Amino acid sequence: ALFSALEASGRFGVVATEGVTGRFDHDAEGCLEAFYADYATGGAPEAVVRVRVYVMRRTGAAREVLSVMPVEARVPIAGDTSGAVVDALSAATAEAMAKVVAALPKELPATAGASVERPQKAG
Repeated sequence: ALFSALEASGRFGVVATEGVTGRFDHDAEGCLEAFYADYATGGAPEAVVRVRVYVMRRTGAAREVLSVMPVEARVPIAGDTSGAVVDALSAATAEAMAKVVAALPKELPATAGASVERPQKAG
C-alpha cells in the first residue's frame, strides 16, 4: 500500500520495492501497529489502521533516520457485513498511506537519488 501511495503521489521519479536492483539515496520502512475493526468506541464502529514509517538516507552501507511518522486513520464501518468491514479497512489503509505521503520530509528530492534502469514499453 505504501509503494502504491508513493508512486501515485507523482512526487518521485522512481519508486521501487525491496529486491529491485539499483542505487537509492533514500528508503522507507514501515511497521503495521494496528489493523482492526473497533466496535468498542461507544458510537459507530470504525476501521482502524495505524502505521509507523521510517524515512532514511543511505550513505554507503549506513542509514540515517530522517523522519519517524506515526500515522493513524479511522473510517466508519458502513454496515454490518464482513464486506463493509473490508471496505472500511481498505479505505482506512488508503487514508493512512495518504497521510504518510503528506508528512514526508519536504527536503526529499523528487528523484530521491535513484539510479535504476526502467524497462522499455513495447509499441
